[in-house]
Amino acid sequence: MKSSHLPLLFLLFGLMLSLYTLRITSKPPLHTWPAAALLAGREMSSLAHRIGILRVAWSTAMLCLLLLGFTYRNYHMMPDKRDRVALYSMAARDTALALRETSLDPNQLRHLDTPVTFQMHLGTHHIWADPKALLRALAETDEAMLIAVENPERFPDLFGEHAKISSREVHRWPLAPEPPFVRIFSLRRATAASSF
Repeated sequence: MKSSHLPLLFLLFGLMLSLYTLRITSKPPLHTWPAAALLAGREMSSLAHRIGILRVAWSTAMLCLLLLGFTYRNYHMMPDKRDRVALYSMAARDTALALRETSLDPNQLRHLDTPVTFQMHLGTHHIWADPKALLRALAETDEAMLIAVENPERFPDLFGEHAKISSREVHRWPLAPEPPFVRIFSLRRATAASSF
């Protein structure tokens, strides 16, 4: 093997290592990038001397135009799925910011089906609550629990007409008449004279 091929092999090994690291941790190994850039520059210089600087320059320009075209298409011409995801994430952020301006403590919330980005902007990391476990916990105490939920209709045992739970909405965002993104309920065991 020629010694001139060693930098290319190191570059390929670094690329494979980076891809493997991304798959495991989803964080790019930034500490390997300077070395990869030096090796790539050395290989480009060697290639330019072999096939000509003009050809390498034109190839690089074409590659850059191709990448720019792909980026433009990806962000400006793709279907609106990305827009829906972005709007959903912004709604989660706005809802979290609105909740922070209230007297409610985000650390006291139990989450049923709220988006992960909602908790990310609240600065909390609670796992989603199990509805059956919530029912058992409510049956054992007279204390109210704060429940954050996106779609209450998915949990008829907690929010349905025949639920054995007293519920009161204490916060929603956006405010009426807009459809709420997340609603906060105060739940407690139903009693003959249940009052909040």
